[in-house]
Amino acid sequence: MKQSKAIQILFYCGLLLLLFPVLIFPDIDWEIEGDLVCGSNNEIILTDYYQLKANLEFSCKFMDYYKCTVELEADRYVVIAKEISLEWEQFLYVSILAGRFENSLTLEEYRPAHQRLFGTKSIVSDYIDLLGYVNNNIGIMLYKKYKQKTLPFSYYLLCSFNPSTTEVQGDCGFLYHFNKKSSYLGFFASYIPFLRHQFWLEENAVSETHNVLFDLICAHYDYAFVYGIELTCGSNIIDPLALVRIPGAEDRSFFIGGDAHIGYSLEFGDLKLIPGLRFSILFPEFTVPECQQIEILYGTMLNIKDTWFIHGDIGLSINSLYGDDQQFYTQLGVLWAADVRLKL
Repeated sequence: MKQSKAIQILFYCGLLLLLFPVLIFPDIDWEIEGDLVCGSNNEIILTDYYQLKANLEFSCKFMDYYKCTVELEADRYVVIAKEISLEWEQFLYVSILAGRFENSLTLEEYRPAHQRLFGTKSIVSDYIDLLGYVNNNIGIMLYKKYKQKTLPFSYYLLCSFNPSTTEVQGDCGFLYHFNKKSSYLGFFASYIPFLRHQFWLEENAVSETHNVLFDLICAHYDYAFVYGIELTCGSNIIDPLALVRIPGAEDRSFFIGGDAHIGYSLEFGDLKLIPGLRFSILFPEFTVPECQQIEILYGTMLNIKDTWFIHGDIGLSINSLYGDDQQFYTQLGVLWAADVRLKL
């Protein structure tokens, strides 16, 4: 624990040195963005009734090519620094981002939160987050965003480090924008070796080594008819904070899941209404196909002047799983979500 805190202190001290030039350059372009979200869903209502969250992002550009960003995320209990980074954007096809920031391994995480069609993320995105593939580690990333005067593709190569566990992670992604900016065809991938668990802890450590994730994407959101299809597979990171093994599973545990959604955009002046349907399925253990989670969801997003975003979702969940008594059960549940997002 002392080692991880020392590494974090050194990181923030180094980052302050990187941010110091901002204070001595008078011609700085400051930008402030953020949003405020209030809502509830079928999961929150069981524990906390509602959520109230805010995000604020402060960024400044200096020397033409450099950009510093500090993003804060707050709820009713805590304020955290979601991102502290320094960005270098000098070339058309290569930019560099260094610092502490969140990685993206699904399309829902890659696109801005206010552009999501539904009030909650899919069960596949939530599962990847639960496993620990998505995090706010310290890292350096080479990337290219979609730009008008360049070839229509974007990519990223990311190497990150978690000081608290002294583990590394490698991510990559490639997206071909086949028809304007909000069209996507490509993949995301991740690799977590867990070398520390292999060499520093006992051989019977519960965390697996050589964990991989692969996500295929095809989606289009630019015209009236919108759709998205994702197919995800990867290895389960067996950890006390994540999963326990499913009865009958093999020694190496893999999952597979898919998400498909369609919608149609209706515009009425400054109002945009997008009703949509989503079907998601997840097999937490590939070798035990009878264990599965299914969600069927109808949702509507109302966009008012690209400032207010209102979601309302309703649907069903079907979970087939083994209980603590090793008996097989199928559960039917009701899904619902409602939230209001104000984009600053």
